[in-house]
Amino acid sequence: MHDKMEERFPTMKAIIYHSHDDIRLENRSIPTINETELLVRVHGCGLCGSDILKITQQAPPPVILGHELTGTIVECGKAVSGFEVGQRVIVAHHVPCGTCHYCRHQNYSMCAAFKASNIDPCGFAEYIRVPTEHVRHTTLLLPETLSAEEGSFVEPLACCVRAVRRTPLLPGDSVVVMGLGSVGLLMLQAVKGLGAGRDKSGPYGAVQVYGVDLLPERLQLARDLG
Repeated sequence: MHDKMEERFPTMKAIIYHSHDDIRLENRSIPTINETELLVRVHGCGLCGSDILKITQQAPPPVILGHELTGTIVECGKAVSGFEVGQRVIVAHHVPCGTCHYCRHQNYSMCAAFKASNIDPCGFAEYIRVPTEHVRHTTLLLPETLSAEEGSFVEPLACCVRAVRRTPLLPGDSVVVMGLGSVGLLMLQAVKGLGAGRDKSGPYGAVQVYGVDLLPERLQLARDLG
């Protein structure tokens, strides 16, 4: 299977960060996988604020960034169960250990294993290798109702949902979201989905939510989203 893949796709395109003013589209070898891994062709990858931060803070070059991704499985290790070639998936880039002090307190991003784990090479490439632990714990099937572009918002939306769930909201509280970029708009939807506005069916009852931004088009988009 590897030989066939190499014959058909000997190299892939990837966006390589060399410095803050030197970002190139280059050829890279397609990753090879073992029997417990997946090879995924990337169809969508969001640009996260953390990617911009790494660029402005001079991340050690050369490096491939991008982690809010969706794609299609093109190769499946023979020992992998639950996935098959042709399925569309969402792949998270880090895997916590689940047992350390930070994980037990649900502060997963502080986990050493979380920080050390990653996909190979990252989302701004045509193909990624999904390591074993990612296959087991952070790879999900993309619903047919979502496009690849929409699927790339699952990771930032999960951050917003987690933030709302960790906030001790009570019925009658007000929530103000400062800044209505992509994450701010997702946060508005997360608060609404967990019980804001007139809908009292969520876990927090009725909560008033307000969005603040300087750009009229962002404010209008927030209104359009309800």
